Amino acid sequence: MNKNKFFTVLSALLLFLAFALKGYAQPNVLNPNDPEIIHTATNQPAQPAWNNYNIVKWGHTKRLSWNPYAKGYRSYYFQNMAFRIKFPKTYVHNVADGKKYPMLIFFHGRGEAGTIYDNEYQLLHGGELHANKVNDGTFDGFLLYAQSTSGNSQDYFPRISSLIDSLVKYVKVDADRIMLNGLSAGGQSSWEFVGNANYARKVAATLPMCAAKNEYTQTINNYLTIPVWIGYGGLDPAPAPGIVEFVANSFANAGGTITKTLYPTQGHGMWGSFWQEPDYWPFLNRQHKANPLVYFGRKEFCPNTTVNARLALQAGFNAYQWEKDGVVIAGATTNSLTVTSYGTYRGRYRRTSTSAWSDWSPTPVVVSEKQPTVTPPIQINGLLSNVLPSVDGRTTVP
Repeated sequence: MNKNKFFTVLSALLLFLAFALKGYAQPNVLNPNDPEIIHTATNQPAQPAWNNYNIVKWGHTKRLSWNPYAKGYRSYYFQNMAFRIKFPKTYVHNVADGKKYPMLIFFHGRGEAGTIYDNEYQLLHGGELHANKVNDGTFDGFLLYAQSTSGNSQDYFPRISSLIDSLVKYVKVDADRIMLNGLSAGGQSSWEFVGNANYARKVAATLPMCAAKNEYTQTINNYLTIPVWIGYGGLDPAPAPGIVEFVANSFANAGGTITKTLYPTQGHGMWGSFWQEPDYWPFLNRQHKANPLVYFGRKEFCPNTTVNARLALQAGFNAYQWEKDGVVIAGATTNSLTVTSYGTYRGRYRRTSTSAWSDWSPTPVVVSEKQPTVTPPIQINGLLSNVLPSVDGRTTVP
């Protein structure tokens, strides 16, 4: 290779690495006060060049019965991906107020695919509901809705990952409180994004709906520390309930935390009911990447038995610390901790060698003695039998 060609290749490589290392980030162009731009058949701006690594202010086509712009959704474009962002209710732009906000990323189904000039159809299912809950303060966080042109959001995973980095850097997204939700093909994306170990480190919880494949069990170790809540219909042929239950049970049998919500009389389109679950919004609000997994949920132990609980944070971060009852545990510097005594445990991590420590677990793990089961009085032929519990949980009748 001659000298000129060598330096040309080297320059190209350095340029690529520069973009890769900074996550395609650039000085912030995202602004909740951005004006609305309407795309029509005669008003379609030129598509930005593929090698433009900047987020671009963009527009959308009017196609829904409600007005997403009036609800707060702003339009942008990044690397051939149109997307909508809704800012939190209490967000103040360009003010260093120390606040950080959670973010929900939604993956739409294959039926909601649209061109880059559409940038609205991805809001068809749930977009208005979620905006209303941000506006009334129920979820004071960001909403991110990307528009897939093929219906397969998996095509955009690298761009979603880079976009997360920019949002964390420029508009106060909390890197430790990012959740996923998706329906149908988008539900598959909610599984598959965390199935990649690199992306899993960016996600605090995932909520797939009407989506499961047997092969998701092959990557369980990549996302075992991430809480999963899956909704599915009993009459859904794709995926059949048995497939959902196989994947969910495999995750639980590996020690993960998963909630299954079955709608026995519903088919594929059960997402409206799922979003009405009483715990849906509280679930989103309490997620944090530093909340440890308790393997098999085992944190209570019977008296006079050996305490042996296992806790874990996401693998792959630069450094870890654990504490018991507010005191750092010497030598506990890996992503997992075996607990052998009662107490309150918290963990934290550092993503890179130069980043700050995460918060300590907002929801600590309390390892404690299991309280004896108290058997209620038993009624026989209208008379109360005085059944008393003993200290070891067995019952005696005086």
